Amino acid sequence: MELTPFVTTLRAVTQEYWDINKRPLLLSNLPGLFAEQQVDYRAELNGETLKSFVRRTSNDVTYKVITHPVHRAKIGLVPPQVDYTFEADPEPAKEAASSEIPPVQNDAIVLLSILSKLDPEDLEKINIPVSVLAKLFK
Repeated sequence: MELTPFVTTLRAVTQEYWDINKRPLLLSNLPGLFAEQQVDYRAELNGETLKSFVRRTSNDVTYKVITHPVHRAKIGLVPPQVDYTFEADPEPAKEAASSEIPPVQNDAIVLLSILSKLDPEDLEKINIPVSVLAKLFK
């Protein structure tokens, strides 16, 4: 495959970014880099997406395309001689289930807990002003 000037520029930018940062050049950062270098990448792509273009033009001479194992939209370029894989993010901390949250012991909760045991007919007869419940929460 003949290297076009655009592929050569892409290869050089990828290598330079790797040399400085030791991490992949994300595709989402390319438009900004091209703007700095005054490269009209859209004209070079001829309607093709940047993602499909770099996948099509990547080889042992240009660059490697790597994709995050969890975040599929996170796509980066590394020099061809580099072996790099994105680290999988650790499992996000799960929120405690409502049964694991220790009960808050205040008078309002105790009252509501007691009332929850009543029959629906009895509950209809109960009328507690909000001001009373607010005082019980304090």
